[in-house]
Amino acid sequence: MVTMGSPDENAAGGTDLRWLALASHDRVAAMAAFIAGWYADVPAGPRGAVCSDPREPLALRAFYRAVAGRPGLRGGQNRIFTSEELYAEGPDDWIVFGTENQGCFHWIMDPDRPDPAVGYLDDHYPVEPEPMSGFLLQFCLAEAALGGPFRASAHVKRTEVATLTDRLRTVPLRPAGWLGGGTFHVAPGVVAVVTSGRSPGERTILMSSRHPSLLGPLTR
Repeated sequence: MVTMGSPDENAAGGTDLRWLALASHDRVAAMAAFIAGWYADVPAGPRGAVCSDPREPLALRAFYRAVAGRPGLRGGQNRIFTSEELYAEGPDDWIVFGTENQGCFHWIMDPDRPDPAVGYLDDHYPVEPEPMSGFLLQFCLAEAALGGPFRASAHVKRTEVATLTDRLRTVPLRPAGWLGGGTFHVAPGVVAVVTSGRSPGERTILMSSRHPSLLGPLTR
């Protein structure tokens, strides 16, 4: 099913996939380039004073720069905290930097590493397979796939995933833990995420575009 929004139909964001070539070796640059392309039609408001926290790793600082003046880009499904909202918690004083949209879990990072591991305050969640640089790229892709103005979704058998993504390019990242081993797949102007399904033998595919003409051919 495709859900229609009402953006300017002359603005088709994210059609440039040059960021994908960076994803295997410079994920910070890939993230910044993806944000610039996907949200090219989203105007930036006043940025205000720029605050910085010495506990911020390079990837998080790059994320703040990329979304500056556009607070909605910090997340709708889930959310990355601002620099001012960071706080330390837990026995190792890891920094809490983001949360699930209903507060079901909080992401934390090791402040002593340049590209820190991403973990959870909640014991039943494992440490993310990707460090901060890869995690933030995954976060941006997930927000794009789940929150774009034109969307399609399907519940499928695991064996059907390859057929449904064969016209997309796989983003070279390890599976996202908070998405049940989620993987990301893209085409010009389209982002898709494959997540855990309603049963062990199923997967859910969520696909999004900023313009219906780009998503339509992939949903037929």
